[in-house]
Amino acid sequence: MWTIRHAAARRLAARCLEALFSLTLLVTLTFFLAHAAPGGPAYAILGAKVTPASAAEVSARLGVNVPVWQQYLLWWWHILHGNLGNSYVQARPVMAVIGEYAGQSAWLYLTGLGLVVLASLTAGLAHGVWYRGKAGTIFSYIETFLYAMPGFFIATLLAMVFATWLGLLPAGGVSNLRLAAPGAGDILRHLILPAASIMLFASPGLARMFAESVDQELAAAYVRTA
Repeated sequence: MWTIRHAAARRLAARCLEALFSLTLLVTLTFFLAHAAPGGPAYAILGAKVTPASAAEVSARLGVNVPVWQQYLLWWWHILHGNLGNSYVQARPVMAVIGEYAGQSAWLYLTGLGLVVLASLTAGLAHGVWYRGKAGTIFSYIETFLYAMPGFFIATLLAMVFATWLGLLPAGGVSNLRLAAPGAGDILRHLILPAASIMLFASPGLARMFAESVDQELAAAYVRTA
């Protein structure tokens, strides 16, 4: 028992170290890619009115006129203390910007998760029942096609068909900005396409796994006997 617990603890520690390394690498790449972009934050803030003098003044006020390695260490210091700084474009704290959209994102992903579970169970059960027939082959082709498609491609395709060509659903936003008090129906219309994108992206692999499990159970001796 002690050996099993010790091995599990080592695997958990190894996973934590891998996650920490991946997070450090991601943050580092993000920092240096942002600094590799031309212009810098001063040009993003000032836009067409930028001059060398005004850019230097803004850079000094933001603290980005010091060497890059100092900015990197300061950035990590702020991250470890939970301070993500201010948005250069919106001129307000980043946490405030994230908090403004966190509720909407949570609602979207909860809806998408519900659709993923429903679609995976429904399609997986149907595929599992007809797994060895022609219908099962069609299910396999559809699942493989959707599984191979990147999420952004599925979302773009849905928006192009249902928003641009057919004009049935809005391509973006949370609600109609022209309405002073948008109702539940309007919010639901804006939720359909992104939630459907999540469902089509995540459910094919789960449905295939569920279908294989259903097929194995249906072929079991106790099921054939019953």
